[in-house]
Amino acid sequence: PLEWFGVEFRPAWYRWYEVTIGDYDLSASLGARFVQFHAGYRWLWDNGVVDVQSGPYAGLSVAF
Repeated sequence: PLEWFGVEFRPAWYRWYEVTIGDYDLSASLGARFVQFHAGYRWLWDNGVVDVQSGPYAGLSVAF
């Protein structure tokens, strides 16, 4: 929404036979032109049940 602040939501789905897998990622980023700090949460759904691999994450990106 701003030049130095961003919000992102990335949904993804996959179906293999009778198993449906959903991957949802919600994050926010702060930064300037060459440096970004990213923090968010990722949900993995396996047939409607939250997977144990779901959880928060954070990172730093540097572009040159």
